[in-house]
Amino acid sequence: MTSAEVSAAPRLPRRALCLLFLGSFFFFALSAHGYLENTDAEITMHAARAWWHRGGPGLIGPGREHLLDEGETTWPAEQAIVGSFIEDPTLPRYGRMGVDGKGYVWFPIGHQALLVPAMALVRGQFFWERFFGSFLSPLAAAGSVVGLLVLVLALGARPRDALLAVGVTALCTQFWPGSRETLSDMPGTFFLVACTAGIARYARHQDAASLLLAGLLGGLGVLVRYPQALPLLGLGAWAAWETLRKRRLADLAWFVAGGLPAVALLVHANRVRFGDPGETGYSGGVGWFSYPLLYGLPLLFCAFGKGMLWFSLPLWSAFAQLGKRTVRANAATWFVLLAFVAPLPLYATLHYWAAGQCWGIRYLTSVIVLFVAVTLALGRPWQTARKTFWAIAALGAVLSLGGIVTSYVGHQHYAYVAAPVEWQRPPNEVDNNVNFEPRYSPLHGHWVYAWLAATGRIESGRSEDTTEPLFGVAVQDVVPPRREDSGFRHVWWRYVRDVLPGFPSALVAAVLALLAAASLALGARALVRAEPSSGG
Repeated sequence: MTSAEVSAAPRLPRRALCLLFLGSFFFFALSAHGYLENTDAEITMHAARAWWHRGGPGLIGPGREHLLDEGETTWPAEQAIVGSFIEDPTLPRYGRMGVDGKGYVWFPIGHQALLVPAMALVRGQFFWERFFGSFLSPLAAAGSVVGLLVLVLALGARPRDALLAVGVTALCTQFWPGSRETLSDMPGTFFLVACTAGIARYARHQDAASLLLAGLLGGLGVLVRYPQALPLLGLGAWAAWETLRKRRLADLAWFVAGGLPAVALLVHANRVRFGDPGETGYSGGVGWFSYPLLYGLPLLFCAFGKGMLWFSLPLWSAFAQLGKRTVRANAATWFVLLAFVAPLPLYATLHYWAAGQCWGIRYLTSVIVLFVAVTLALGRPWQTARKTFWAIAALGAVLSLGGIVTSYVGHQHYAYVAAPVEWQRPPNEVDNNVNFEPRYSPLHGHWVYAWLAATGRIESGRSEDTTEPLFGVAVQDVVPPRREDSGFRHVWWRYVRDVLPGFPSALVAAVLALLAAASLALGARALVRAEPSSGG
């Protein structure tokens, strides 16, 4: 790689992008939980605690304290995780035992590593570990916004069009509610978006450094979400196409070289933990191909409680752009579309295709935002179908805001109480009913829940204040599962006020909102003014 190649691409408008990153982070941080709201993230955090306190992710189970080195300690939660889930052969969940006698969770090692700084920041104070850990997703969401801007600018979008396309993608799809969920999907989205941006910059400027960085970021994305390898194949095909088209096929080696460290690290971690380079820990009970593809694929798109056509409404506009010659003529469209469809058959064959405690199907957030941002930026529907586009965007924003104003876990708690009564089935057999039946959809249910919370009714436990207005099913004596699921305590500045009496939550929220608005406005203005040099 020559110095001329490295300097071939125009410099990015860094000041504008930094301001937009800060503004996006302040905005997404407004709705952060301040705690880990789901089981998967909680268990992943304990692996991160082990990383920080003992230098590795192995958890100590009951009766295995002899595995601790001098000065090391264990804690009850990790023993419960190993004893209740990992060691029990009748319940293969959350991981498996390693060759060293310790329990290892199956959640990706990259996500565990990303949570370690939160553990280091507060040095073992459990409340604050969870608190700071909850801001990883807003941070990754802000990075994703900047990555999307770099991507569509590299594809030739004007700054105003780039801001519109990325703004609608961020606010009107499942991306916005996903920015506050403490799972690996938002960090995974950041790495996949950043990888795509690197390939786009290479396609425009032929700088091999961008291709090397793209490979590195793509590999890190796989460490955060292992199935991310599937959309990465589509992006790798794009990198190969561009090197072939430019008669610089040797440049593809830079992309491959960038991804090799992540592959080597994962293989090494698997051998150290399980003695098998191909064992990530998921073999214990992941359930690949446990659901009929014929049913699962339509559900990914159309299920009223999860389907991406409802939870990411701009997809309708995105698909419509494929009818435009200018969009079809750009190779990026087809390779991003390939990345979008690549993981669908796999996720459609999971019996838990709905992805659990999350808004929409979280597995698909990364490929949805890629496809939507690219097609909107290239097709510019706000110029050709203005009324339809803005109607879709407005409705999408309202639906996504519903994912912010209410705790998803709280709403689902009531759904899984009401559904067994309505269908006369045990709770573990009503997943498809809850996820498909329109009356149980959180798209409207979250707004009803927010109204019940605002009026103080949700905590009463009376059927007429809970399950009846939510689902039309009478079930008495059901209260929110956690204190965070009522009184809007699911946002951190309201949550902390309960823990620290006197905390000025309204003032903090107002300051954060002002910082977000100012940073975003200044960043957008700087980006538009940088238009003559923003082609990369």
